[in-house]
Amino acid sequence: TLLDKIVLRKGGDSVRIQEQICQALGHIGHMEALPILRNVLLKKGFLSGGCASPVRAAAVWALSALRLAEAFEIIQKAVTDSDPNVSGTAKYVLSRRGKETAAERGRSETLLQVFGEEGLAGLEREMKVPKP
Repeated sequence: TLLDKIVLRKGGDSVRIQEQICQALGHIGHMEALPILRNVLLKKGFLSGGCASPVRAAAVWALSALRLAEAFEIIQKAVTDSDPNVSGTAKYVLSRRGKETAAERGRSETLLQVFGEEGLAGLEREMKVPKP
């Protein structure tokens, strides 16, 4: 896809742009981001067409934001990655799994207050947000 090509491109300031794209994919939280983030994380090294270490670590964070079982299975593979930035990020993310931060609880509570339970459920259905 075009997004794959953008995320996996080389040159210039692409590392920072790639990190930001990974972050955005995680924040959007749609399961269609999973294969893109998996490719970013699991392809490593210049010769294999892989991404730089910071981009791969950003993919770990983004995968965790998806809160999908399959995403955490991919992150588990990164625990043994030879890149300490990637493996360390994966270990940290997995150690935090299921521990919602105060900021995350606050966002959830605010959405619930604004839309109510029925409104929030309807919004999730309209956006086709997958259940964690």
